[in-house]
Amino acid sequence: MKEQLAQRDYRINYWAFVWHATLLAFSKSFLDTDTVLPALILKAGGNNLLIGLMNAIMVGSAKFMQLFFAPYLSSRKSKRLHLLIAINLRVLSIFSLSVLILIFSSLPNWAFFTLLFLIMIIFSWAGSYGGVAYTDLLGKSIEYRQRVSLFSLKQTFQAVGFITSAYAVKLFLSHFDFPVSYVYSFFTAGVLLLIGSLGFWAVREKYVQPGAKTSIWQFFKLIPREIKLNQNLKYFLIVVNVLGIFFAFTPFLISYAKVNHILTKKLIGNVLIIKMLGVVVGSLTVYVFKHRVKYKILLLVAALLTILIPLVAVYSGRDIVVFESLFFLTGVGFSLMRIANEGILIEISNDNNRAHYAGIVGAANLSGLILPFVLGGLLSFMSYRAVFELVAVTAFSSIFFILKLNCE
Repeated sequence: MKEQLAQRDYRINYWAFVWHATLLAFSKSFLDTDTVLPALILKAGGNNLLIGLMNAIMVGSAKFMQLFFAPYLSSRKSKRLHLLIAINLRVLSIFSLSVLILIFSSLPNWAFFTLLFLIMIIFSWAGSYGGVAYTDLLGKSIEYRQRVSLFSLKQTFQAVGFITSAYAVKLFLSHFDFPVSYVYSFFTAGVLLLIGSLGFWAVREKYVQPGAKTSIWQFFKLIPREIKLNQNLKYFLIVVNVLGIFFAFTPFLISYAKVNHILTKKLIGNVLIIKMLGVVVGSLTVYVFKHRVKYKILLLVAALLTILIPLVAVYSGRDIVVFESLFFLTGVGFSLMRIANEGILIEISNDNNRAHYAGIVGAANLSGLILPFVLGGLLSFMSYRAVFELVAVTAFSSIFFILKLNCE
């Protein structure tokens, strides 16, 4: 590690992050939580409650577990080493998942789903561990003036990877029967993620005096103080929780398609590609206007999309064209929210407290852990129309807090 980085180091770091983001994107389409994994659960005999559990593990618990990892990582000198450990744990879990799918027919349902969710926990929590290190490493390794450019270019390269791999997923799902199609998909994802991790071996890490080691209890006591001192952090936490309903809701569009008898192998491949096209459009738009972009505007657009998507879904009936088009909007919303959330967290923190802030945001992101269960439970005794309308109303309430954010 170096005390200061030269311009050459910053350039190497910039493209190392782009490389990883691109290869990560190639792998993530094979594990998409809005399309591929919900379809897998339904094909294996699962229901909305299990889809909610999957989403809580893959999206919600990943953020929440940062609470436990941030105090430890904030006192480590090198974050790159821990990031590489986390990525390799995720690679191993993906390969384990492909093996589990391969022996699917020889396992009773309860055993299959138990092992499936255990592997998902390892995958998700390793991502949480790596996420804290990644945020801290990115903040130290990329110059301030390059960040918006990196976030949008990273999303754009990711989107190209998403579309390419989405097409590969479509081919696997179309040409092979379950479970072989998923075996190929998950094995390919593991190989791509392993290749993507090579980028971080090239990163030049800047030395920053690590903070004192804190216990989980000390970290809990730190949260109210930081929220009181930083009004932006307070409003950001509220927005993350309320607008987090976007990530909790979108996987249930697949179960809604099943209820309406329009869920097919072709549909899954189509909506995955359409979603990734939306990610491309959202990311490219931000990149083109990167010098005029404000993060709160991105969040406002994402909030409006979260209001629109569920309402159009329930009022469009069984119109397949309209239904598939909704996934374009989910892709746009996904890209805008990811860019905004990543950027705001970097901007409201500094080199000394960034790991702590990542943990605070993760600890306070209870909606990602709870809402998937709530929505899955509500759909057990309420209509999709009522639940989707509730999603729209919840998203609308986030606008008030987004407007209170003060960040560039």
